[in-house]
Amino acid sequence: MDAGFSFLFAGLIPLAMLVLVIVYVAKTNSLKRRMDVFDSIMFRLRSLEDEVTELKKRVAERREPVIPPSQTLSDVGIPLSPAPRTEPHAPTPPVHSIESVPTLAGAFQSSGSVPLRPPVAPSRTREEWEALIGGKLLNRIGALALIIGIGFFLKYAFDNNWITETMRVAIGFASGAGLLIIAAFARKKEFEVFAQGLVGAGLAVLYLSVYASFSFYHLVPQIVAFMMMSAVTILAFLQAFKYDSFAVSVLALVGGFLTPFLLSTGEANEVGLFTYIALLDAGIVAVLLMKDRWALLEPLAFGATYLIYLLWYKAEYVPGDLLTTTYFLIVFWVLFYGLDVYRGLKSVVTFLEMRVGVATANALFFYIALYSLIEPGHHSAMGAVTLVMGIMYFGVALVVRKRNPEAAQLFVRQILAAIISLVVATAIEFGGFKTITYWSVEALVLVLCGLRWRQEFVWISGIAVYGCALLKLLYNPESFSTFPVVDAGLILNQRAFAFAVLAVSMGMTTDWLRKGGDAHSLRVARILDYVWPVLMVVLITVETTGHFKTLKNAAGEYSIASIEFKELLTLAVLWMMYSLTLFWFGMRKQVHQWMHVAVVASMLSVCMCVVRGLSYSPIGEFQLIFNVRVLAILAVAAGTFVLARWIRLETPFGVRNATILNVMGVIIVVLLLDLVTGETKDYFEKLLFGVESTSVEYTRLNNLQQLSLSGAWLTYSIMLMGAGIWR
Repeated sequence: MDAGFSFLFAGLIPLAMLVLVIVYVAKTNSLKRRMDVFDSIMFRLRSLEDEVTELKKRVAERREPVIPPSQTLSDVGIPLSPAPRTEPHAPTPPVHSIESVPTLAGAFQSSGSVPLRPPVAPSRTREEWEALIGGKLLNRIGALALIIGIGFFLKYAFDNNWITETMRVAIGFASGAGLLIIAAFARKKEFEVFAQGLVGAGLAVLYLSVYASFSFYHLVPQIVAFMMMSAVTILAFLQAFKYDSFAVSVLALVGGFLTPFLLSTGEANEVGLFTYIALLDAGIVAVLLMKDRWALLEPLAFGATYLIYLLWYKAEYVPGDLLTTTYFLIVFWVLFYGLDVYRGLKSVVTFLEMRVGVATANALFFYIALYSLIEPGHHSAMGAVTLVMGIMYFGVALVVRKRNPEAAQLFVRQILAAIISLVVATAIEFGGFKTITYWSVEALVLVLCGLRWRQEFVWISGIAVYGCALLKLLYNPESFSTFPVVDAGLILNQRAFAFAVLAVSMGMTTDWLRKGGDAHSLRVARILDYVWPVLMVVLITVETTGHFKTLKNAAGEYSIASIEFKELLTLAVLWMMYSLTLFWFGMRKQVHQWMHVAVVASMLSVCMCVVRGLSYSPIGEFQLIFNVRVLAILAVAAGTFVLARWIRLETPFGVRNATILNVMGVIIVVLLLDLVTGETKDYFEKLLFGVESTSVEYTRLNNLQQLSLSGAWLTYSIMLMGAGIWR
């Protein structure tokens, strides 16, 4: 390895010699270019002389042309209007050609004359051949021979220890400094690109020299090498400013972030490492404030910072470093976040997409890193930290809105960050139905703020939070469980409270959005007007089911059948009561969506009564007329009748109103028929209960049951016909 670096340093002096030779060659080339310009001018003059001679000859031939009477001027090739002048297509010299000069020959060529023969390029002069051979070929051959000779000499000197390790490093520093000095002279001579290349080479040599002095030759301790490497990085940025070179700034950035790796001793030094990275990031932020068009440095510095952090975290982090690591994470985040806020307040719009991407990634990576540090051992603290971040984002948003109302894009990002932080903090701090409850309240507040501030994205964020609460409700296994909620009684439990708060919050939101009046808010309100009433139907169902589940757990085997029968009829009655209430409010508010949900809920109630009302269970508890089935079916039929009367007054279904009314009339008839059939059948079923199926009494009662059913149906049909004729 030492021999390899000896050979590497053997090339430093030849590199400097090469630079001197290149400068000499550049000066010679400058003189050659001037000669080429002179040759080009001479070439054009000779071409013009040939053209003038040819023109004189043609003018003499065309003097006093004889034009027959049957021809016009255009027939002999003379245009009636001036033809556009074109330039002759003469070959252009390769270096510093002068602009082509329009000539009279172009006019004749455009009028159909024979093209002029291209002028013959003159051969090189004696002076030109001397400049080519002496100034280029022999010069470069000699320079190459000199470089090879010096390189082999230094290689031999290093291998035989003629030059000590200290001298080798000194040669490296001298070579790097020499390249920077030569670059300054080249810049004065207006060789900008050449000078920037020399600066890059010189800085690379300096970085390499510091690295070799510490890692290979062990001439200086780590702290000295670190300071030297930092000095080279500062010098690199100064050179970048001096030459206005983005490439040199990238070299400085790469060298700066490679320094910890190049000077590593394998020992963990978190404070030293992250202090250096923070200072380097601060310097890059200062550079970005002065050089806006070097914006690419920002994502490069951001990526390098978090890459170094991730590598350190994976290899060195222990829980005892929590406070120190958190502090430096905050410093890294503040540097890039402060730059973003400053640009927003100054209304800087250049490279906006890239900078917004860096700002978003900064917030995201910072929170993920913070979460990985705090969450494992301090879960409760993580919720508080997230909430504080949300408050901070919200405060910055208010400051931005006050200081620069034109910075709308920055304001939006801060508000969204605050909203996300609030939602995440709630999810971390709470769980289950409490999260749904708090999210519902937060969504309601966001909708109110968005409408008050006239900021659409804020109330849309509130709708998104409603979506999160609804999804959590759907995926919570306890939301639709038939098991009772044990924390309290009927309705007085967390599940019912979460359902109710979410539904009521959505209902209030729809009312506010309808008052907003714009098309977008009205569309969202119409969707929510279907969602929250359905939630209330689900709440009634799960709470009723849970309550009867509790009763069944405490009842005997015989009573379970009775409880199940009453449970289904109770659900039917509750659905009908809810549909009546909802339809009435829909009429008051003129919200057809509520009326639609109310009618659907009433249909569910009817179906439940029809299916479950055919057979009484248990038959031993049956009493003719005075039983829960009669009450339930009559209540549902009456509710259907009331709904039908209200639908006649309103038009919630538009052109389908008449069809819905006819269907509801049929439903009432079917409900009453179901009641008559069930009561008649179950009266005899109770009499048959306990009678032997082979006995004469069983046969008599069974025949009497069939006859009674026929009579009941006949009587009911006659009554319907009479009512129909009367109507």
